[in-house]
Amino acid sequence: MQLDALLSLGGRALSDQFVADLARCETHFIEALGVASTDKRQGLELARRALHELRGIALTVGATSLSRQCAKAEALCDLGHLQDVVEARAEILATCDALTKLIRDYPEGTSL
Repeated sequence: MQLDALLSLGGRALSDQFVADLARCETHFIEALGVASTDKRQGLELARRALHELRGIALTVGATSLSRQCAKAEALCDLGHLQDVVEARAEILATCDALTKLIRDYPEGTSL
């Protein structure tokens, strides 16, 4: 597993960085949807950027499910489908939470 290899090499410092990056992207995504309630175009652009960064993190650690969810939501942002992005939010955030837990629970010095 890609995550296993990364965390084995990078240790706790790398896992802490992944957790911080995930939290930051989740926050930006949620904030962007708030902006979209008053400025749809700007909110969708901000959401697309947050999702793109989140997808990059997911690809780095091998979280293909999260990567696919983000790619689909990015496309919805590009199409201007705010309601569909809002509906995808819960699944994306739940997957982020599961990945964060997996990373936090990773025992340093062992493999998954």
